[in-house]
Amino acid sequence: MSALRPARASGKVTEAGGATGLTGIQIDTGATGGWGFGASTGDDGTYSMVVLPHRAYELAFHDDNGVYVNGCYADNPPGNFTADGHTCTPVTVGTSEVTEIDVSMPLAPQP
Repeated sequence: MSALRPARASGKVTEAGGATGLTGIQIDTGATGGWGFGASTGDDGTYSMVVLPHRAYELAFHDDNGVYVNGCYADNPPGNFTADGHTCTPVTVGTSEVTEIDVSMPLAPQP
């Protein structure tokens, strides 16, 4: 029996318009089969997380500071981002790294 080798999912989170990388955005996955993983963006807005291969993941993006709208990856421009959790696009991971899962998060309405 061979060991299950992990794969990776990575990308960049920017502000709306895509110019500035966002620091400290939380990325969580929900996978078919109940497995979930998480990461947070670095100083330049990039992230990379280890995931199990041969699964589809919905990537959710959350700003703990409330400056940006929370939502998920959606495979449609502009921004590859939606705040509607019912329209997330699953990302299928095979046996290697899936890159350029990039999103642009709009500013949240401020009171």
